[in-house]
Amino acid sequence: DFFRNEYVTRLEYVKIPVMIGYNADPFNNKVMLSLYAGPQISFLSRGLAYNDNPEFDPGIPDNFSNFPSTFSTYDDINYSVVGDFGVDIYLTPEAVMNLHLRLDYSLNDVEDKEVRYQLPQNGSTTTVPFWSSSRAETNALNVGLMVGITFTIGGYY
Repeated sequence: DFFRNEYVTRLEYVKIPVMIGYNADPFNNKVMLSLYAGPQISFLSRGLAYNDNPEFDPGIPDNFSNFPSTFSTYDDINYSVVGDFGVDIYLTPEAVMNLHLRLDYSLNDVEDKEVRYQLPQNGSTTTVPFWSSSRAETNALNVGLMVGITFTIGGYY
């Protein structure tokens, strides 16, 4: 595949989860299982697209106008459900090591299907949709591993 181009899109979000949790017997065990779930709102902070082989990147033709940036082709706000499962290990009564697996899944289409640009042809300008009208809804699934240490200041009560 010498002539194969692969475009990569990287979207960065500021995520704000609101979760309710369950901890298995937090006061009597050295190791505690934790389960959390809830809604999440994410704000798009950055969007980048690049070609993994820039030698063959044709770029944007000169006759395109108002061609959208990668950031503007995606919705700025994303609503998700988030779940978290993990193990908390008590190092001391005040310090807990956390090992968690977190998943979030977007409930809305992350692509902005209303984005358009102008293409001049034969003396007139045509408005062209950035995304194909037949393109399916695009949802995001993110998985992350959280490793950390939690400190309790002032006790539990």
